[in-house]
Formats: sequence, structure tokens, C-alpha cells
Amino acid sequence: MKMSNAMSSTAACSSSQPILSGDVIIVDDIPEPPSSKRKLNFGNEPDAYQVNSQDTSDIMAKSTSEAELGMDFIEKAFQEDTIKVLMGATEGLNTDTLRDPQCCARLEDVSARLPSLVPGVVKAKELLLQLISISQQLQLAHVEFESCSAQKRKELDEAQRELAIHEATSENQKKEEILEEKAQFAHRPSEREANGKKWNEAIVEAAAGVEQAASNLQVKVTSCEQNVDDLIKSLKTWSAISN
Repeated sequence: MKMSNAMSSTAACSSSQPILSGDVIIVDDIPEPPSSKRKLNFGNEPDAYQVNSQDTSDIMAKSTSEAELGMDFIEKAFQEDTIKVLMGATEGLNTDTLRDPQCCARLEDVSARLPSLVPGVVKAKELLLQLISISQQLQLAHVEFESCSAQKRKELDEAQRELAIHEATSENQKKEEILEEKAQFAHRPSEREANGKKWNEAIVEAAAGVEQAASNLQVKVTSCEQNVDDLIKSLKTWSAISN
């Protein structure tokens, strides 16, 4: 009975454990590795890895193409909107309207709303910033002109008032001078004549100052007019090309 159990035990073990035979180990029923069952491809048929790689490349290329088309569409939309906004903002624009602070503020508002990273809109924004700069220069020039003109007009009014006072008293003063300095009157200018000359010179100087200020302003305005014309033409050209 013990012999039978031992033999059964030995038979059971022989199905799952190595059998010792002298110095040699005999192993039965060794499972084949999963990797050894992979089918080797020695022909031209592409394996699954190559097919998946090609599909991935095609998908990436298609995605890139679609992204580029999307960006072109967005840029075109920005350009069309920019053209509409610029046409409205620059309508009737010239050196007279450009010196208006409200006009300058409107251009600044348009410029602030234009995107800085859209290539097709960058040129339009640069032109708009130049118009804003000219507008600020025109405003400053007119402020300086008004200040200078006001000062010169004040000097002119003062000189004319003094001259009027002088002329009103000149006749009486002349008679007194004739009586007092009859002998010397023909040989030297009287105080009346000296005062009259002084105020006349003051009037001439003040008037010349006003004329000079006006001339300086005209030079600035002429230069700005040329720049404004060039910038407006550039904006129209950009709009025509972009449209």
C-alpha cells in the first residue's frame, strides 16, 4: 500500500517537476514563450507597427494642414474687419480734422483694439500709429500758436492803446513844447516824437511776431499735410491689397 502511494506520488510529480536521472535533469512540458509564437515577416508585407506609424504621420500632416487653413481664415477675417473699421475711422480725415482731440482719441481707440500678433493687420496698425503721432503734433503746434498769438495780440493791444493815449495828448504837448523850446524844437526830436516812435516800433514788432508765429505754424501744417496724405494713401493701398 505504501508502495502504491509512493508510485502515485512519483507519477504526479513527474508531470510537473523535473525528473532526476543521474547527473542529468530531464524537464518535460516546458511551455513555449509567447514571443516565440510571433510570426516572422520575411516578405514585403508591412507589419502592424509600420502601418500604425504611417497612419500617425498622415493624421499629423492632415491636422497641420487644417490648422494652417484655420489660421488663414482667422487672419483673413481680422483683415476684413480691420478694413471696415479703418475706412470708418479715416473717412473725411485731413489736417484740419486730425488736429481735433476727439479725432485723435477715436484713432487711438481703434489702434488699441487692433490685434498686434496678426501679420496682416500689423502694417495697418503701424500706419494708424503714425497718424496718431501727427495728430498729436498738430494739436501741440496749434496750442503753441494760440499761446504765442495771444501774447503777441496782448502786446499789440497794449502798444495801440499807448499810442492812442499818446496821440490824444500830442497836440497839447506839442504846443507846450513849441512855447517852451521854440528855439530848439527844429534841432532835436521832442519827447513826444520819441514816444510815438517807440510805440510804433512796438506795434511793428508785435505784428511781426504774430506773422512769424503764423509762418511757423504753416510750415508745420504743410509738413503734416504731406505726411497725412501719404499715410492715408498707404492705408487705402493696404486695404485694397488685403481685400
